[in-house]
Amino acid sequence: MAGDTTTSIADVAKHARVSVGTVSNALNHPERVSTSTLRRVRAAIDELGWTPSGRARKAPGRLETIGVVLVDASSSRAAVLEGVQERIGRTGVEALTAFTDGDDERLLGALNAFERLGMHSIILESGEGTDQLAESLTSRGMAVVIAGASASRRLSAAAADDDAASRLTIEHLLANGRRRIVLAQDAREPARSARRTSASRKAVVDAGLDPDAVLIEHLLPAGGAAGGRAGSDFLLDRRVQFDALVLPDDSSAIGAWQSLVDQGRTVPGDVAVIGCGDSAESAAVGISTVRMPLHAVGYQCADMLLTQRRDPRSARVKQVLPVELVIRGSSR
Repeated sequence: MAGDTTTSIADVAKHARVSVGTVSNALNHPERVSTSTLRRVRAAIDELGWTPSGRARKAPGRLETIGVVLVDASSSRAAVLEGVQERIGRTGVEALTAFTDGDDERLLGALNAFERLGMHSIILESGEGTDQLAESLTSRGMAVVIAGASASRRLSAAAADDDAASRLTIEHLLANGRRRIVLAQDAREPARSARRTSASRKAVVDAGLDPDAVLIEHLLPAGGAAGGRAGSDFLLDRRVQFDALVLPDDSSAIGAWQSLVDQGRTVPGDVAVIGCGDSAESAAVGISTVRMPLHAVGYQCADMLLTQRRDPRSARVKQVLPVELVIRGSSR
């Protein structure tokens, strides 16, 4: 029956040994269906190659579409998506991406939309409360992999080593005599910001210095280059004394660098600037950065997700991928 284009919802119900109404609930109201029943229904859908719309049926046993939920479409997230696409490109699976801009309502809206579409495999960028949300999804029979750090034993995750990125950055700046370092944070990423702060403070302590005297935390008002520029303008306008700026990504680092230059500060003479992501733009401008294996993060997340869909009982895996500090003119 798997190759039969006349496969219907009734065939799915028969294959899963449930009623047609249960199949409908599994697709539209999964919270009303027990976990074991939900898994049977979704296994039947995969095995029969049926889709809720009755169109574009997939090959038996294959996923048709996975959801990818990210904060934004910045260059760093684009690298994650490229890694996902490379892995699923050999399987015939497609990815549908949603961007949340760090907004919880948009996140929940995207996940609800994916469920209504009958999608039950998702890559979810880590953030505040992500583990709990992902565990709730898995309890309803969905396969979820976290792109980023996860403390849950019930979830697989792949992440770049943010702790090492912060440590390498602070060690480099301290070695070059910087003693008033602004750690700029993205307000949309509170969990990552907290990890960056913790790792940075530890690096300062390990150097025998007082982190309260060395580090200045500053929350950026927006993401990207505009946020970096606005953050730097704010610090300069208020005459905050600092000799280094550490930004959460390369786009914000470029914006901060432009602000410093426009206000007559030399880089790196007056202020060293370091970003994160190793984008082509940062290389062109000469911004020091941390090379993050974001393509590999996306690839590994997709690989873990495909493994879970083949075998829901497979062991959950945590991968932390190494990073590299790339020193350019902005922090020498």
